[in-house]
Amino acid sequence: MIVATAGHVDHGKTSLIRHITGVDTDRLEEEKRRGLSISLGYAYLPHVTELPVGFIDVPGHHRFINTMIAGVGGIDLALLVVAADDGVMPQTREHLDVIRILGVKRIIPVISKIDLVDEQRLRAVESNVGELLHDVRWQQEAPFRVNNKNGFGIDSLRAYLLNCASQCDTRDATGVFRLSMDRVFHVKGAGLVVTGTVTSGTISTGNEVLVQPGGASLKVRGLRVHDRNALSATVGQRCALNLSGKGKVARGGWLLGPSAAPLSECLDVRLQLLETLRFSLKHLTPVKVYLGSQRVTGRLARYRCETSSLGLNAGDNVIAHLLLDEPVPAFTGQRYLLRDASEETLLGGGVILDPQGFYCSKPDKHRLVYLESMAEPTPDAALRRLLEQDHVVDLALFRRAWNMPHETKALPGINAGRAFYADDKSWLTSRAKWSATEQELISFVSAWHRERPHEKGIRPDLVQRAMGSKYGIPLVLGVLSACLKNGALGLVGGYIIQTGFIPHAKDGADNQWRLVKACLSTSGAAIPVLSEIAVRTGITIEDVKIAAQSAVKHSQAFRVSDRRYALPSQLLGFAKNIIQLDEANAEISVAVAKQQWGTGRNLTIEILEYFDEIRFTQRRNNTRIVLDRSLPARLFSA
Repeated sequence: MIVATAGHVDHGKTSLIRHITGVDTDRLEEEKRRGLSISLGYAYLPHVTELPVGFIDVPGHHRFINTMIAGVGGIDLALLVVAADDGVMPQTREHLDVIRILGVKRIIPVISKIDLVDEQRLRAVESNVGELLHDVRWQQEAPFRVNNKNGFGIDSLRAYLLNCASQCDTRDATGVFRLSMDRVFHVKGAGLVVTGTVTSGTISTGNEVLVQPGGASLKVRGLRVHDRNALSATVGQRCALNLSGKGKVARGGWLLGPSAAPLSECLDVRLQLLETLRFSLKHLTPVKVYLGSQRVTGRLARYRCETSSLGLNAGDNVIAHLLLDEPVPAFTGQRYLLRDASEETLLGGGVILDPQGFYCSKPDKHRLVYLESMAEPTPDAALRRLLEQDHVVDLALFRRAWNMPHETKALPGINAGRAFYADDKSWLTSRAKWSATEQELISFVSAWHRERPHEKGIRPDLVQRAMGSKYGIPLVLGVLSACLKNGALGLVGGYIIQTGFIPHAKDGADNQWRLVKACLSTSGAAIPVLSEIAVRTGITIEDVKIAAQSAVKHSQAFRVSDRRYALPSQLLGFAKNIIQLDEANAEISVAVAKQQWGTGRNLTIEILEYFDEIRFTQRRNNTRIVLDRSLPARLFSA
């Protein structure tokens, strides 16, 4: 269990920790000289369990609020220290707001310096503290009275804390390792050492970690957990890591497991502004964002889809964007704080909903529903809600957002949906959404056959284009693949059909194609254009084109250009001649081909450009090279 102090300057926080643990957390000479905590202090209290209780003593002065914020991330319990002579003071309220926004679920009020006041004053201060906690809707606990001089009340407080530690819940350690560095220093003979509270996952000696920002890869040479040598550390524990390797490491940065999600400059968040805020926040107002011990500058953007108002006022609880000036490592469910750009006022904070967010001036309702689902307290609950909303979930992206390693066991919520694989990714959607897509796909193919009974079927890309905008390309591909496997649909010659479908020619189309084919067959190498075929056959040019296009769909002809179609045998003859020229190392140019084929210049150019289009040849300046000698035999064998 990790315990942090909170409260106004000179209210006895450091003295309280010294009485409880026997450790003076003011390490710096300046702190001892001034009697004022400047940096974070650490102490440990022996416990009957394997690990002691860890204490973090934070500075109380307003000037060191950034240091205070860096120290209270990831704690289990806070001691709100209020001096009996001063009572509730500005930093009492500010520290309380900080730990409340950071999601600390338990706070124990401690009234210090009780020797300086009488009983009436004590009761008045206790009443004020109780009202303060009630105002912020905190579950109240009975305050402890302590004397900072003789240690009165310390024994009962210590016993209470040890009992809390015994009842402290074990945290889930399956996440990717994350640690926010609150101290970085060098030890003679050991080298680089960083300290912090493990936010998620586990770490062991010999593991590799990434430093962000910077991306340097370092190796863990040694570990100390709660001031004891250890082989590993897990979520919720204070630890010191001895690291080796090259790379810039600084306080406020992060140590991450190698499989952590990429950094992001846009966070989609749930934001709760303090009810005591004295001014409104405009759209894109500059802010300071606090994540663990890291703080970055950025802008706060209102999520415009949620309301027509662009301003934010005290007490507002909204979805918003944080547009950052530098990328940060973040994950869904992570707590953050906001202060104004000058770092004078705490604005509020909340939880990150999508660490890989994106800013859009006009986001749609679908995106808003997704973010509201990601606000659920656990990934499984979020997944179930997404399925209830018929979302198609990219499982790899979902796991990264929730800081879950790829090898994590399947989420229970997966069983409530329909998993599928498409576009080289694993996806999940609701069974209802899958069924509706499947029914519409089959109906779409059936309607296509009714409207175009003469065609061989529908190309897969047309299916994607027609249904992708409504259901999304991944789901359409997944359902299509399943329908092909279970026999609901078939794939013949590259066309999607209903099982058993046989194309029927349009009335008279067969006769028209026979006439067009005969005209092409008797033309030899001099392939006529559509208008010439119309004159020779007596068919209108429109019907000639329809017959030729129908023949193309059945691989009986090929479209060379807008005005010219050719039989497979004609194109195969031209291609064989090109291959002969290539084998003889002869130049393949328009002039040479025209002479070889005995064709006009326009026809020769159209044939050569068609061969370039199908990647049989490739033009280089005024000549061509053969790319695939086997292609004509495969393509024009019909």
